[in-house]
Amino acid sequence: SEAILGNKPKELATLRTYRDTILLKSTLGKQYVKSYYEHAAEMVKIVLTYKTIREKAVAALEAVKPSIDSVLEGNSLTFTNKQLSVIEKLTTALKEVVSPNLRKTICQFEKDISNKMVSKKFTTANLK
Repeated sequence: SEAILGNKPKELATLRTYRDTILLKSTLGKQYVKSYYEHAAEMVKIVLTYKTIREKAVAALEAVKPSIDSVLEGNSLTFTNKQLSVIEKLTTALKEVVSPNLRKTICQFEKDISNKMVSKKFTTANLK
């Protein structure tokens, strides 16, 4: 995320808080964090190589930030159609240039993000 967000400490802090307080509290969330670190080097190379993908990644992070903030305030994780569209533009572009292993992870993410039962797992309400 540093390669995408650059010098935006507040946004990076929000993502880290979400990782630490929400994602790492569930099995699925832990899998996502593990995948993030497994693919981090490849993703950094891609966002540094492909300007359009970097722009799509920035747009996706900016688009989902309100939803992440909302979860950190105790609400359910939900995405608007507009947010989902921005995410889909990023994942579609990524799948064209990533390794088969990362493509598999992205495809699973796409399935998960559209599954409302999965999104319910990533709320503070389910951690109590």
